[in-house]
Amino acid sequence: MKKHYFLFLVLTSFLSFSQTVTWNNEDLNLSPGETISMDISYDVTPGDLNYLGVQLRELNSSWQVVNQYTFNTAVAGTEPNAQNNVIYNYTVDSGIPLTSELPSGNFYILMIFAEYDNGGPNYTNDNTVITIEETLSTEGYNKAKLNSFYSSVRDAIVMKDKFDGGFSIYNLTGQKVLEGEISNEISVSTLNTGLYFLVTEYGTLKFAK
Repeated sequence: MKKHYFLFLVLTSFLSFSQTVTWNNEDLNLSPGETISMDISYDVTPGDLNYLGVQLRELNSSWQVVNQYTFNTAVAGTEPNAQNNVIYNYTVDSGIPLTSELPSGNFYILMIFAEYDNGGPNYTNDNTVITIEETLSTEGYNKAKLNSFYSSVRDAIVMKDKFDGGFSIYNLTGQKVLEGEISNEISVSTLNTGLYFLVTEYGTLKFAK
């Protein structure tokens, strides 16, 4: 009897399956209208894949869905015993609000989910919390050079002329990494080593730290 029970446990362990969807090259910072290449793996065996979808959703602090954006079909059609990898070009909705513009506590997740048939419709998904932020436009890159310089001793941007108003600092991918009000010295101590653009209404400074 014990031998039969042991054999039953072994068989059930081999017959158990775990359906998964995985975004292999996660990008946690996206911008309105940006297109990214998503590397997605999925395994719904022994089920048959009905479709693989990608959708951006806004959630509140209780993880309730507040808004849903365009539903994208990355893989369509039935795949028997589906286990595969796909590269899908996903474009963020151009009119989506920035994360900084959402009500307090709200946030975005990018959902990748598979519907598969295994004795009835079933679902498995991958949820990734992302930030929607603005990027530096071509106009920003082409502004006049700002009369300022980066001081490695102070780890700050030193302004040669007196300016007021706001500033933004972007990395080479166009993502905003710092913003604030202009002063005689703008500390950049929180930034990693790299190339950046300081953008103001008076001009732009490209600097390395």
